[in-house]
Amino acid sequence: MHKAVVVKGGGRNTFTSVSIDMDGKDSVAFEMEDTFDNEVKDIKISIKDSTEQFEKMKAVIQNIQDSSVNPETGNSYKSEVLSRVSILINSEQAPATSITGLMGLLSSWITIQSALKPILDPYIVSLAQLSGVA
Repeated sequence: MHKAVVVKGGGRNTFTSVSIDMDGKDSVAFEMEDTFDNEVKDIKISIKDSTEQFEKMKAVIQNIQDSSVNPETGNSYKSEVLSRVSILINSEQAPATSITGLMGLLSSWITIQSALKPILDPYIVSLAQLSGVA
């Protein structure tokens, strides 16, 4: 497994304007363990070989028959997720906030439509691994 940044213990670390290139296979951008009050902003992660993973995710999402609406935006969760996945597919370097934002959107969709948990949960886990949250 390849790890770009590993922080174990301590706290109040600041990571700003960082660019990370990863291969996407068992790679972790950030790993933080037993740490606190860290600040991470303006992080760009380029994940080689992740496009195939996002394409598969997009195909699965497109086949979901659900029209649940995100109460914050008034748009369907499905359309918002597809839009965010398309951005990740087409971005040479995806900001970490795009990945974590997609994770949050998928989690919200599961909260509204719990029957989708077995379908969407593996993607949340996968995205968490890519971003180093897991």
